[in-house]
Amino acid sequence: DINNKRIKRLDVNYNIKDYLDVGYYPRGICCTGDSEIAVKLYNNNVQFISVGSSLSTLREISIKGGTYWGLVFYAGELWVSTGSGVNVYSMSGTLLKTISKDVNGQKIFKSTTHQIAVTGDTVIVTDASNGAVCLRRDGTVIRELRDRRLGRTLSVCVSDDGTVFVAGYNSHNIVM
Repeated sequence: DINNKRIKRLDVNYNIKDYLDVGYYPRGICCTGDSEIAVKLYNNNVQFISVGSSLSTLREISIKGGTYWGLVFYAGELWVSTGSGVNVYSMSGTLLKTISKDVNGQKIFKSTTHQIAVTGDTVIVTDASNGAVCLRRDGTVIRELRDRRLGRTLSVCVSDDGTVFVAGYNSHNIVM
């Protein structure tokens, strides 16, 4: 709940079960364990929250790019959208790598990076143009998912069967 600066947990009927005030505007959320989530905040911090019998803050780390949308937990690391690329952090907050240019020094992303999803050993990052970029764990570009029907791509998710859904904010559509 970005407007109220809260993380809300819903029951099976989608009613609010409980909530936690996080202090700043949440810009991304992901599971980091069976009973833990990470929440990217507008103030350039990530809060780790226990989702046990009640919601409670466990710890916090500092990051860059908190004002942008997008956070995912992959292979024990936090992948954080920075607007111009992706920063990869250890769970203790150490910056491990920045992904924004290829081996030739060319920009990987066409526009502002946003949401991130993981499928298998691939990380998919939207870049507010007409699609998304698929990366290996080392930051190598595998492929691009582009469709001229998308305008200002912001969101991405992957279904259990591997179907990638990419949403265009300006085009008001989803491409599979």
